[in-house]
Amino acid sequence: MAQKNLVSATLTDEQRTAVKAAFQNINVSLNFLISLTESQRKDGLRLGDKTVGFLEKFNSYAQSNPEFMPSYFDMNEFRKDYALLKDLSEFIKLSSQLQQKLEDTYTETGIESLSVALVYYNSVKAAAKNGIAGAQAIYDDLRKRFPGGSGTTSGNTPTT
Repeated sequence: MAQKNLVSATLTDEQRTAVKAAFQNINVSLNFLISLTESQRKDGLRLGDKTVGFLEKFNSYAQSNPEFMPSYFDMNEFRKDYALLKDLSEFIKLSSQLQQKLEDTYTETGIESLSVALVYYNSVKAAAKNGIAGAQAIYDDLRKRFPGGSGTTSGNTPTT
């Protein structure tokens, strides 16, 4: 049975450089981005669809009924934050889609690579078992490094 091959691509040096430059450009363009601590992420307020909807309604009411806004709040700062929230929401959607594609492609290329490696590993194991010259050293080396393997001769051999 033929191996499935969902991904068949390579990156040129120019593509790698361009992608890295694009990420660097994003970081430079969004130089105000912050990093929260794990505690800040865990203990802070959560932004979900309902919260964003609440903010939309608040913004509308605060504009149409400003008499209820306490004087010590800076509505200009709120408007800046709210506008940035909407912009960042769009960027997060785009980056999430890209990240999902990156992760899916990474996973699939790993699966495809490992499938080939497992066939070779099992072939070397069979060759070592049959006393083929040079196979035992390769098998011993691969067996130590096999993902999830114990590195022992217990007999558990992965198959494809």
